[in-house]
Amino acid sequence: MKKYRVRLLAFATAAGLIFLLNQGN
Repeated sequence: MKKYRVRLLAFATAAGLIFLLNQGN
């Protein structure tokens, strides 16, 4: 359960980072 939560958090962080990069450009 905890492992799944960590993976979800990492995915959300990566998605947010990509979104911010796209907004910058």
